[in-house]
This record gives sequence, C-alpha cells and structure tokens, in this order.
Amino acid sequence: MAAGVLALDLERTLIDDDEGWIRPDQRDRWIPIAPWDGGPDEELNRVRSVLEQRLDRAGK
Repeated sequence: MAAGVLALDLERTLIDDDEGWIRPDQRDRWIPIAPWDGGPDEELNRVRSVLEQRLDRAGK
C-alpha cells in the first residue's frame, strides 16, 4: 500500500501500515495504522482522533 497523504497547511501527514514506505526523515509525520485483516475497520476512527488532536495542538 502506498503512503496516503493528507495536507495540513504546510505540513504533510503520512498514514500507512508499512513502515518501509516512510523515510527516516518522515517518521515524525507518520501515523502508523494496522493492516486490514478483513474484519471491521477500526483504524479510521483512531486516525481521525490523532488528526483532530494534531489540529487542536496547531490551534486550528
């Protein structure tokens, strides 16, 4: 899976289940997710929460 990218102003947040796609200089912008196992996907809620927290800290 290629890294999904979401723009937050000038910052880029990388969301991926495979650390191999994330360069060492991008680790602080990476939100790791669990690979989909075929069951209900709970990761969307978790990632949304992480993104909302980052926006709150940025004062948005």
